[in-house]
Amino acid sequence: LGWVYLATDRKVADRWVVLKGMLDSGDRDAMVAALAEQRFLAEVEHPNIVKIHNFVEHCGAGYIVMEFVNGPSLNDMLKRRRNENGGQPDPLPVEEAIAYILEILPAIGHLHDRRLLFCDFKPDNIIRTERAVKLIDLGGVYRMNDDNSPIYGTVGFQAPEIAQTGPTIATDIFTVGRTLAVLCTDFPSYRKDH
Repeated sequence: LGWVYLATDRKVADRWVVLKGMLDSGDRDAMVAALAEQRFLAEVEHPNIVKIHNFVEHCGAGYIVMEFVNGPSLNDMLKRRRNENGGQPDPLPVEEAIAYILEILPAIGHLHDRRLLFCDFKPDNIIRTERAVKLIDLGGVYRMNDDNSPIYGTVGFQAPEIAQTGPTIATDIFTVGRTLAVLCTDFPSYRKDH
């Protein structure tokens, strides 16, 4: 739905930042998701959730300036392992996968405590840094009991009942379990089999 660039913030210590903006500002649902991400990033502070630094408007368009989380996503790690294994699946050791999930669960709990649902938990949205794992991409965050906003998520990770129930804590927990299964098992049909 948008673009993402790595940049240098010349106004604050030449630090690395990520710029994230919309590709099509005429797409109403995408715009709602982008505005929600800005709002949720601004209101949520947790050491395992990417931080927002600013929102900038330039030439009639706006974009988020956020923390650069330097490291591979858990999905990147799976791809690297597959490549190093001659193209054959090489899931993470169960203990390692569980350790990453246990480290990121407080961030999901933090959102739930604030009546927010992540909705798009998957290996692509978890980055491993030298010191921690961080949750990125809050574009799918959904306020509990919101019956009007569009629902974003990823096929294969969303709970099968989400079309009937909408996002709930249970559907968020399903995405966590699904992510763990994808990380530590050879599960090529995860996009269609439940």
